[in-house]
Amino acid sequence: MVPLPHSSIRVLTPCFNQVKTLNLGNLHQLLEDLGRDIEHPISVSTIRKHFFAPPLSGYHILNEAAKHTRAKAKRPKVMNLDAIVTKVAEQITVFIKTSADEAERTVTLSNLEGYHLPTVHLPLWVSRLSQLRSLTIRDGSVLNATVGKAIRDNCPSFKEL
Repeated sequence: MVPLPHSSIRVLTPCFNQVKTLNLGNLHQLLEDLGRDIEHPISVSTIRKHFFAPPLSGYHILNEAAKHTRAKAKRPKVMNLDAIVTKVAEQITVFIKTSADEAERTVTLSNLEGYHLPTVHLPLWVSRLSQLRSLTIRDGSVLNATVGKAIRDNCPSFKEL
């Protein structure tokens, strides 16, 4: 995990306790845009460098093949978008659940959306979101008995898939 400065946590905790929707699809789109090799006055690598500056540097995850290829130096390396989104989702769900527990409050996040939500992580994320009412995904193959059980056991208000 990428630790946040203590002062940031004090500011962010009340905000995270009010989050209603976690839209990982929008994050995925943003990362796709950062990964495109487009002609622009500001290079993609410059934008990435600033976007993934500390404290977000731990989120700049590259595909394994990109780490070992000696492609043109000018061409940005290929980011592993799914790994980045997964890491972000993991940290956000942990932080929301932990801060709600510490404040003796209920997790308010009720909508989870994403393009590629990994089956391996989805049950754990769902189990942290007791007020989850809606899950929006593009690929239904991620839904299995484990995900269903996590929803049934932890999300009594769940209504929409």
